[in-house]
Amino acid sequence: MGRSLLTELNIYHAGIVTANEDIFNGNMTTDIVSMANYDSAVFVIVKGAGGTGTAVITIESCDDTTPTTSTAIAFNYAQTTSGNTIGSITAATSSGFTTTAGTN
Repeated sequence: MGRSLLTELNIYHAGIVTANEDIFNGNMTTDIVSMANYDSAVFVIVKGAGGTGTAVITIESCDDTTPTTSTAIAFNYAQTTSGNTIGSITAATSSGFTTTAGTN
């Protein structure tokens, strides 16, 4: 019998922002995540409050945990825009994409 999906995942938790309405205040970044043993990653950004403010989401590849050298890369994303309705998978360029103001 094959392994379950959960055994294939490496769950990484970047932390909870206490003031959820200020989630994008100050260019928030995550720790570096090694992808040496993985083909892909899923990041979930939850916006639970607030009706204003946007952020540009980007992903960078890097050569070490400092990072000494980093390069913005293209990626795919999907947005939940209303309730539990998940939008189509969309390609973002290395410039990233800008979130919309409001929840979800």
